[in-house]
Amino acid sequence: MIAKNKHDAAISAIQRLLVGIRAMAYENEPHRNIAEVADYAEYLPLLILDVEDKTEQFRGNLQELSEKYPSYCRPAYDQFMQDIPNA
Repeated sequence: MIAKNKHDAAISAIQRLLVGIRAMAYENEPHRNIAEVADYAEYLPLLILDVEDKTEQFRGNLQELSEKYPSYCRPAYDQFMQDIPNA
């Protein structure tokens, strides 16, 4: 699970990762780089569904990606780091 106050931000961050993956493809990034980011995007929802709190792990994964692929993944990390209250 993700902390309740971060749930919406987590969903938004995954959406931003998908946008980054599309940009990587359009800009002809190497396939292995695109696949790496896609692997993270595939894994992150599992952290949301886990019964244990995985908020820090979720954040850490986004931070790793944002450091490795800042042009494509930093927006996802920034989105998650914003406080978005649950409605």
